[in-house]
Amino acid sequence: MNGLDDRTTNRLEFILDEVCAVLPKGGDYEDRKFVAEQLMICARAGKTSLEELVYAGQRALVQLGRADSSARGHDLLDAG
Repeated sequence: MNGLDDRTTNRLEFILDEVCAVLPKGGDYEDRKFVAEQLMICARAGKTSLEELVYAGQRALVQLGRADSSARGHDLLDAG
């Protein structure tokens, strides 16, 4: 499948939901797909820590030009 272990897959799903929570209604399909693709690129490059993945998700949001997720990202890092 995706070649990632269960822990990383669960982390990706969690971060996708949390990062997209700043978007209206949690983001539409295309926005979520874009963020998920960026997270997968990061994970496949071996960057699988919570911090690295949150950063990749936030960077994807900036690329979407939709939301400033800096405050939300700090909450994620504190929860991890």
